[in-house]
Amino acid sequence: TMFFCGSDHGSMGFGAFARTTGMEHLYSRQDYEKVHGKDDFDGYWGIWGEKFIGYMGEQLNESQSPFFATIFTLTSHHPFVIPEEYKGKLPEGLTPNHKCVAYVDQAVEKFFEKYGNEEWFRNSIFIFVADHVSSEKFSEEFRRSPADYQIFGFMYAPDSALFGEHHQVVSQIDIMPTLLGLMGHSEPYFAFGRDVFGEYVSTPMSVNYDNNLFQAITQDYLIQF
Repeated sequence: TMFFCGSDHGSMGFGAFARTTGMEHLYSRQDYEKVHGKDDFDGYWGIWGEKFIGYMGEQLNESQSPFFATIFTLTSHHPFVIPEEYKGKLPEGLTPNHKCVAYVDQAVEKFFEKYGNEEWFRNSIFIFVADHVSSEKFSEEFRRSPADYQIFGFMYAPDSALFGEHHQVVSQIDIMPTLLGLMGHSEPYFAFGRDVFGEYVSTPMSVNYDNNLFQAITQDYLIQF
């Protein structure tokens, strides 16, 4: 089990949290710089996204299967900067963050191209999800609840029949049971979320907390307490 984040070791409490969840190996800015030197710091958060995603690929390619790995990327955060060599080469988009998202998207594409034929890659399930919405919004709808909790999420499994879109309300807490379901896990486990492909509920719901308000979001209603 591996947790990757290109910020300083222990920053934002990620290391402590990762260890409580059972992560055996933590990779940070300091680990990267031991291998690739100190020229790839973005000046704000940590190692540039493309460089650190590439470093993660190096580690995964040397790991014994099966493994679990997760990465928290940094480049799409304020102040929304990209490496000098990409300035003017990526779409500006509608907000300052769009070019950063394009940069990370391109970095993931390079990762896929490099490792796409590896056996561990073809046997993997990849999950992409945001931790929260961007601070940069261009649509009035997304400046208030519940739309300002709508984040992207998608799964990719190269050698599988996993295909299509799921239109019910789901949240990040549903990822773990859904992943276990896709892998055919049959042992008992505890989860607050559900396997969205394997467990039917009549009213799918997402629950979160926003400015002293607990809120439940369903397909048709927003309930605040």
